[in-house]
Amino acid sequence: MIDLKVKLKTGRKNKKEELVLSVENELLYIGFYDQKIKEYITFNLKSIPKIVDTLLYMHNMITRLNKEEDAE
Repeated sequence: MIDLKVKLKTGRKNKKEELVLSVENELLYIGFYDQKIKEYITFNLKSIPKIVDTLLYMHNMITRLNKEEDAE
């Protein structure tokens, strides 16, 4: 198993959390971990490129729409 912990700011107030990425048996587990709660979602590793493409598309659309709104 490969574990990678990334510290990110979350939208949850008063919580210090880490985003945890774990890979085991061709599955990627992504979740938040604090001292009391573990919440994970699971992806097949083969689906990761499609997920990344979708996230980049969403980011680009939001960025472009924000620029267009600021120009008006």
